[in-house]
Amino acid sequence: MRRRLILSSLLAAAVLGAGALAGTVSSAPLLAVYNPSPSMPMGWYVRVPLEPGIGRIVVIDPPMGALYAGWPAGMRLIKPVAAVAGDHVCVDGAALEINSRSVASVSTGWSGCRQLGVDELFLLAPKRPDSVDSRVYGPVGRADVLGVFVPVWTEETP
Repeated sequence: MRRRLILSSLLAAAVLGAGALAGTVSSAPLLAVYNPSPSMPMGWYVRVPLEPGIGRIVVIDPPMGALYAGWPAGMRLIKPVAAVAGDHVCVDGAALEINSRSVASVSTGWSGCRQLGVDELFLLAPKRPDSVDSRVYGPVGRADVLGVFVPVWTEETP
């Protein structure tokens, strides 16, 4: 455990250092993000060369629905992908279903049923019913994804 923490710390420091250097160039890719929100484990995440898919963690700039819900404009969202193109997403009352399977509760946001389009993703942090995720702002476009990320130095649980 201690060895993993040390290696994670070294990797995070290296990535953050490279990100700080590259961050001065406007065309530099986003390499690392800090998540201060309790909907996901708080801490550092680094970008990996993967495509968005179910269970993978993605980073997006806040959609308008998130801003309307009070999310700060300059703070990116980091959420796992819960549904992809072709999946059937249904918000009915207090329940969210994906492909006819109940996955989370819903307290606010959009309602209805739809099949996700070819370039759409549904983002969901299921452990927090108050999470600002696709339950609030609906599906997002694949083009809105800034990258797929993995945790490198986080608190253990949200």
